Amino acid sequence: MTELEQYIAQVSGEEVRIKPVSDAKRMLPFYIGEAYNFGVVDIYQHRFFLAQLKGEEEFTVGQLRKQADLISKQLLVQVILVLPNVDAITRSRLVEQKVNFICPGKQMFIPYLFLDLREQFEEKGRKTESQTLLPSAQLILLHYLYDLAKKSVGSITSFKELASELEYSPMAITKAAAELERYELCTVGGTKEKTLLFAGDKKTFWEKCKPFLSSPVQKTVYVDLLPEMELVRAGEYALSFYSDLNPSDQPVYAIGKFHFQYLQKSGGIPEQFEREGKYKLEIWKYQPEVLLRKSEWENNVDPLSLYLSLQHIRDERVQLALDQMEQKFIYG
Repeated sequence: MTELEQYIAQVSGEEVRIKPVSDAKRMLPFYIGEAYNFGVVDIYQHRFFLAQLKGEEEFTVGQLRKQADLISKQLLVQVILVLPNVDAITRSRLVEQKVNFICPGKQMFIPYLFLDLREQFEEKGRKTESQTLLPSAQLILLHYLYDLAKKSVGSITSFKELASELEYSPMAITKAAAELERYELCTVGGTKEKTLLFAGDKKTFWEKCKPFLSSPVQKTVYVDLLPEMELVRAGEYALSFYSDLNPSDQPVYAIGKFHFQYLQKSGGIPEQFEREGKYKLEIWKYQPEVLLRKSEWENNVDPLSLYLSLQHIRDERVQLALDQMEQKFIYG
């Protein structure tokens, strides 16, 4: 496996193979054909055309975007630029331009898949750009917090069990577990069958994890018609169920990003609006229904994910409701 294949596998949780494309150069302008090496790769069941910039070439962000657009139009493919040596400022501008790109060891940004995955560590033990966890790692922590009521402190959970319950691949669970261990949030044990060992009561564990947790909401859209599938309530619409807050006027629902992408491709998502509509639809980084095991939650997103999705809102009523919910599910 090449270094690029290893990086994509590490951050995506999927084993991948890159197939070289030798005849692409003759279909592209000479300056592009000479500046890049080309290949194809499948990520999350989507095929992408990789254009890997050769080390000696340098282009502006505008030039990179135009070249990616040209390759895409010429070959009728989704293009990902592979840029081995670009700085943080250039990466930020590429994100603003919504250019698919991979910087091995630093960032994989694919807006086509709603992905923005970043390496948490350049070296073992040294933190870099972000301290927020992968969605899979966050889901593992929330899963454990809910299970503390029925499991003893210091309980052990197998990778196999987590993969089954959280609907992730074994490779994704392995990557998430490695990240949690680096942050000293768990201990990985076992030989043939790997396990996670957590320590601390619910209050202690929550306070230790909380700085690393982030909102599960990746994107928000508005629709006048809901897709024909069972959705779970989210946002302030769900917060009224868990607290004394009055229900919001606008219904809010959550959907996982992969279900959303599937519905988009199959025509199952009605017309979307950026600012307003009858319903607010939150696209989540993980499947919101995965944690809905407790019947008393009914058809609402789980309370801790809901807490994380709303903690940035400065409305005093919302903050009081979040405090009430945290007291109930963590400190109660």
